[in-house]
Amino acid sequence: MCKQVKMERCGTFIFICNFVLILTTDFTYISATEHKVERNAPTESDVAGNCRLETKYVLNKTTVTWFGAYIACLQNGMDLAIIKSQEEEQALETELTKYCISTGITRGYWIGGSRQGSPNDAYLWFATGEPMVYNKFSKGQPDRAGGVESCVHLFNTDNHEYFWNDWGCMNKIGFICQVRKNSANCCNLCNIS
Repeated sequence: MCKQVKMERCGTFIFICNFVLILTTDFTYISATEHKVERNAPTESDVAGNCRLETKYVLNKTTVTWFGAYIACLQNGMDLAIIKSQEEEQALETELTKYCISTGITRGYWIGGSRQGSPNDAYLWFATGEPMVYNKFSKGQPDRAGGVESCVHLFNTDNHEYFWNDWGCMNKIGFICQVRKNSANCCNLCNIS
């Protein structure tokens, strides 16, 4: 069940849903298609009976490893964010600008890109196994530094531009989940309209 909590941050309202996971995690929902300042949380019956099929992103500022982020998303019927086009990237960035997002390469958010398990060591979308055709890596990235940088995160620069970077999967940062389209497990999701 979602609990609506109002916290004013940077002139916007953030709503938090508490899920019971191995670690208690607070999710802040953002939508790539809606630009409302205030959103209403649905009732429990709305969530159980009405699954929205549009893309939704969930921003989580809890710091975890890439693997922890992947599991947290999975346990809530989602995947780490998959960004397949410039349009999807721009829509997500537009939503992120509404929140107080820290700047700097070490303060980013895990997304679903990784070279873990890739047969040719190429970056792919881990949840689907699809090759990463579109990307927005910062200049000189991915560099696979030390041979340990295998997971992808999105970060905000001091100039308020978003880029991707490969980083060691065991580093702990926030993460962005994406609600699966056509999810059969809608009842476990907290959709914000």
